[in-house]
Amino acid sequence: EKYGGPASEYLLETNADALVARFGAWIAERGGGPFGSLKKDPKPVDQQMVFDRWMAHTSFSKDAQAALSFLCGLAEFAERLVACSCLAAAAALALGLVRLAALPLLGVALGNWGAKKARKKAQGFLSALPLAPALP
Repeated sequence: EKYGGPASEYLLETNADALVARFGAWIAERGGGPFGSLKKDPKPVDQQMVFDRWMAHTSFSKDAQAALSFLCGLAEFAERLVACSCLAAAAALALGLVRLAALPLLGVALGNWGAKKARKKAQGFLSALPLAPALP
């Protein structure tokens, strides 16, 4: 009854009931379920609003927020790895250690790849829409 369900002596309310009720309110706020609204003049569907995972899930889930924070930290670490590896490669080249400079350059490639993957995964906690393609 507290979360919109029927009054029953067999019903035990849980925290999940609050999430289900919040999800039902979120669906109703956006014009109804998967088959549209029962209203005669439903409001137009905004793709940004429908695919906004932050408001639909992440802002309420502590686990999702922790995962998002971890992924952002991982991406920042990978970006710092790129900067440090570039400096190490430059130092190795300045000292004439051409073969040794290949190792830090591998770190640059790995850091760029890891940062891109972590940022893309973190974007999934914010929106279901894919990122816009980057310019070449």
